Amino acid sequence: MNAYGSTSARKIDRSSTLPIIVSFALLVVVAVILNLAGVSRGIVLLISVLLVDAFFFSHACLIIGRAAAIKMFLIGIIGAFLFEDLLGLRSGLYEFTDLMGPKLDYAPLSIGLAWMAVFYMGWFMANLVCDGTPSPRNNSIPRIIVKSLVAAFIVSATDLAADPVSVEEGLWVWYDGGPFFGVPYSNYIGWIVVGTVILSIIGIVNKSNCDASIDSAPSGARILSIVPLACFGLLGIAFIVQNYAGVMGIIELYAMGATFLIALVRWVDWLRREEKEPAEIASHTQGAA
Repeated sequence: MNAYGSTSARKIDRSSTLPIIVSFALLVVVAVILNLAGVSRGIVLLISVLLVDAFFFSHACLIIGRAAAIKMFLIGIIGAFLFEDLLGLRSGLYEFTDLMGPKLDYAPLSIGLAWMAVFYMGWFMANLVCDGTPSPRNNSIPRIIVKSLVAAFIVSATDLAADPVSVEEGLWVWYDGGPFFGVPYSNYIGWIVVGTVILSIIGIVNKSNCDASIDSAPSGARILSIVPLACFGLLGIAFIVQNYAGVMGIIELYAMGATFLIALVRWVDWLRREEKEPAEIASHTQGAA
């Protein structure tokens, strides 16, 4: 039994972290090889986001278990692709260029994978901000929707810099431009709406999978749970250093930096709490004896 009242038989040991380490090493090695080999940018992008998703999927298996992780990534990738293809591109507001790589119908194959990567970071951080744990707790439907909304705002913060930079680099084109560095405000509203809907569906589908195994896992696995938060922080640093248009650095410092710090404090608090509880239990047991 854990502090939140849920019991789980899923075993987490040192071997549970191996897929995360292997997938990360594979991601780095393949990315270097593709770039050195001069492979086209679109193919590099497609393979890279596929490996990033494999990396986050292995992390999700650690946090919520394989069955829940499979549902999450299938719903997230397919849902994001369909939203882009049916609602986005067919609206005639924008178009992806060939630099995004191979397409299926209107949308690039990489788009659902890319969305899922940021969805996962947002979902993980929303759990920390709202529940104080890496995996979801208190899974009533209203709670799921609220946390999905929080995650969607976190996700949209990454797009404040990513979308203008991508437009500048020619990855996609907004036909009528927009007031925010060539991007319309509807783009960010869309991120929040689509993110909330997809993450709410994922949360409801996985509603009964309130797996608390990560709370009682070995210290190495608990420490490795920080991966999505660390990736979010590194992405924010990259945007700040790049400082697109001379002002994007300060925008992302506030948009991503504040959220990162709140989630980091919550993660450290969770880590200390879960390390402290076994010691307290042992102390009470000895005292009773």
